[in-house]
Order: sequence, then structure tokens, then C-alpha cells
Amino acid sequence: MFKKIKDFFHKKDDVKKTLAQVSFCVSEDEDAPMLDIIIEDYTDKSLDALAQILFAIQSPTCMLETLNVIIDNLRSNDQDHAAIALCMKLGNDFLTATPKSFIENLTQNPTDKESQAEEPCIKPSDMLQ
Repeated sequence: MFKKIKDFFHKKDDVKKTLAQVSFCVSEDEDAPMLDIIIEDYTDKSLDALAQILFAIQSPTCMLETLNVIIDNLRSNDQDHAAIALCMKLGNDFLTATPKSFIENLTQNPTDKESQAEEPCIKPSDMLQ
């Protein structure tokens, strides 16, 4: 699924016709990422290609697989320190963007979670009466 991302790091001589392309970039003078979408034309083939990209982006494993490709390429270029720095930045950003209540639920003692469990509307013992 992410073979194309791997190919991004390696230049190729042959030029293939691109049906659809979605690019994210951050400019030097901008803080927010910019989105650029290119489609060859408005045919079903191009729209199917764009839909395939959008499904890949929304998949839960997209970021993880992309990160693995980036780290593999950084390490193969003897840039281990850059790979570690990238992971540290992602980890810090994840912790600051994650709601405090979510983190507290992850770190909460399992016995505390059981005591906070919701009771069923109708208890099984009530059904036996």
C-alpha cells in the first residue's frame, strides 16, 4: 500500500502518468500544513485513484506505516539521530494533543476502572424474580 511513499525517497528515471496526487507541505513562513490535490482529469479512473488515496489516508495504520518508511530511509542514510528526533517530536506532540482524561484512563489502576464500571439497567438477579 505504501510502496509509492518508499519510491518518494528514490529518484527514478522513468516518468509514469499520475492519475491522482495528494501532497501535504509546510512552508518556511507558515505554521499550518498546506494541502495540494492534483488529478489528471475528471474521469472515473482518476476519481477512483483519488478515492484510493483518501481511503489510505483515513486508515488507522497510515501514519504508522508512513513513519516506518521514513525511519527506514533515515536509518539507511545514516541519519539515526534524525529518526530519533522525529519520534521524540511526534511523542511530545501526541502527549500535548491528547486530552488529559484519556491519558488518565490509560494510567489508572485496573481496580479503579472496575469500580467505575457502569451497572446494567436490569440486573440478572431481577430477571429471576
